[in-house]
Amino acid sequence: MKKVASTVVCILVAVSIAFSGCAMELLKRGSKGESVREVQELLISRNYLDSDADGLFGPRTEKAVLAFQRDHGLDATGIVGEGTYAALTGGVPAKEPDKASPDGAFPSWDPQSASLRELVDYVRGATDESSPDYLAPEARIAVFDMDGTILCEKAPIYFDYCLTMHRVLDDPTYGATE
Repeated sequence: MKKVASTVVCILVAVSIAFSGCAMELLKRGSKGESVREVQELLISRNYLDSDADGLFGPRTEKAVLAFQRDHGLDATGIVGEGTYAALTGGVPAKEPDKASPDGAFPSWDPQSASLRELVDYVRGATDESSPDYLAPEARIAVFDMDGTILCEKAPIYFDYCLTMHRVLDDPTYGATE
């Protein structure tokens, strides 16, 4: 059981890391640079921001992003990811919250996202009894943080901490060294 659970977690970590390089960098309060300036200019052109595009993602920019997200049916997080950026640029029409995946799961993900497609396909295979990738319910474990990615992708020390605590507290073969 533990071996299957560990395998599932490792697969999810690998998929998350593989796609993290392809995804747009998240822009949020504290971010700075040309990407922030571009988003600010888009917000100004749509009358959501009434200050200069200075390239610093502060409280005014966050407030403008929140208003834009609410007005366009996006998850109001104040963070600019692929979906918000696509809606700002007109690259992809703003999606309805229930349209991201066939069953309405993951509403804040871009419906054309390769990561979303891969995750949905993986879950379908793991839950379809006729699939060679089928996993019994007791062997299924999935851990997601607030934006649908595994937290260790953004803060690897958290993952190290969890593994260490598991080893120290739950592994009967572990013995402390001097």
